[in-house]
Amino acid sequence: SSGIFVYASSVPSEVVVGLKIDGVNGLVSDYYGLYQLKNVVYNPDHDAAPHMFDPVEIEMPVSDLSSLDKFESMVVSVVASADKSLVVSEYYNFDQYGEVVVCAADDDVLRLYQFSNGNEPDIALYGNHDEMIERSCITVDDNNSSRNPNPVKFGGLYEINSENTLRGGSVVSKLAGPLWYSYNKFRVATLEEDNLVYSLAANPRSNPPTLPAAEVSIVSTNVLNYWTTFGGRGASNEEEFLRQRAKLILAMSELSADIYGIQELENVEGNGAVKDLVSELNSAVIAKGKSYAAASVESGLDLIGGDAIKCDILFDAVKFDMIGTAILTDDEVDESILSRSTTGYIFNGGSRVPLAITLRLKDTSKLVTVVVNHYKSKGDY
Repeated sequence: SSGIFVYASSVPSEVVVGLKIDGVNGLVSDYYGLYQLKNVVYNPDHDAAPHMFDPVEIEMPVSDLSSLDKFESMVVSVVASADKSLVVSEYYNFDQYGEVVVCAADDDVLRLYQFSNGNEPDIALYGNHDEMIERSCITVDDNNSSRNPNPVKFGGLYEINSENTLRGGSVVSKLAGPLWYSYNKFRVATLEEDNLVYSLAANPRSNPPTLPAAEVSIVSTNVLNYWTTFGGRGASNEEEFLRQRAKLILAMSELSADIYGIQELENVEGNGAVKDLVSELNSAVIAKGKSYAAASVESGLDLIGGDAIKCDILFDAVKFDMIGTAILTDDEVDESILSRSTTGYIFNGGSRVPLAITLRLKDTSKLVTVVVNHYKSKGDY
């Protein structure tokens, strides 16, 4: 590579893009895969005219990810190969770390699909497909080391919110900036709006479906580790928690469902997370004539299973009477089924336990039974 990253806890005001440096002395180190200089002494040449480097073009997919090593810490321009476009493909870490993965995908689909989406199981072909995806993708970093940034910005430039959205399948027509490798990913930091240009036109949000009138409305929602104690899986502090709660209550109150199947509530004695959620939600729906109750609270089920998180069911107590609840643990699972588990258990041993509730509609006496679960798809369960 023709460049190297220089670490500084704070950047001197004289250091600007294009400044000529006659020499840099420092200690070479490796920071989560990024080669860098630290504890540096440098010699700036303020008399020299600013020099701007033309970006080095990188075409995705690359032949091999290691081929990007020679461009590390250099300014690059990322483009897609012929008949492909760069598209927003993955944003799992966007809200927490400001990262978005863009990939080169065929123009006729603008997506990279899982191998099993269109293929029969095949170990060798799956490996080839997985390797192709790795060579096709790169991470757009927000150039911000903070966790749960607020506001969250695509590439550190465009604030993403309900008015300015970012969707999978959005086409990235320009991506340029310094390239580096860190935390097992090659990343590009876009430093100005001209470095990152994208459009949602190729994948606009569809209109909501028109649903027929129904007697009961049911919503299933994952509340993403709703914890009222901090430092565990949920929010790190009160500020993060209040932000999480405000967004959740807004969404649930606008949906105004009769029944909610909830996943990822803190599973703790005292049931603090569930009680907090019900209290805040009821404050938001008073004008709608609703008043929610939680199955676990009404049944005295503080702890449901042995996992750190649990499922629960909220129902509108104005509309329903609760008849009863039930949970399913390994003690109730038929031995012929349990014996097929490679670990010897299904719900015990840390997995989430299903919860069922039967309700009676107050105006018609009809019965409604709802079951909520949250099965693990990874690991040993």
